[in-house]
Amino acid sequence: MHSAMATPCTVCHLATTEGDMTIVNLLMPKQKICFACHEKSGEARLHSSGVKGECVDCHDAHSSGRRMLLREGAPLLP
Repeated sequence: MHSAMATPCTVCHLATTEGDMTIVNLLMPKQKICFACHEKSGEARLHSSGVKGECVDCHDAHSSGRRMLLREGAPLLP
């Protein structure tokens, strides 16, 4: 479980209600959302040069049973 799950959803998301529908969006672009809490410098140390900085492509921001919150199918780095 990502430690951010212990905080309110509004740390990362903006929820708006229109009638009986609630729409949930990220507060900032997905390329930047992780770096609101995590240092960007750590990225270069842990990833290959092929990573584009879009953490949520490989990491699940909510929870995962895999190491480092990796999504199923994401490669495991040594």
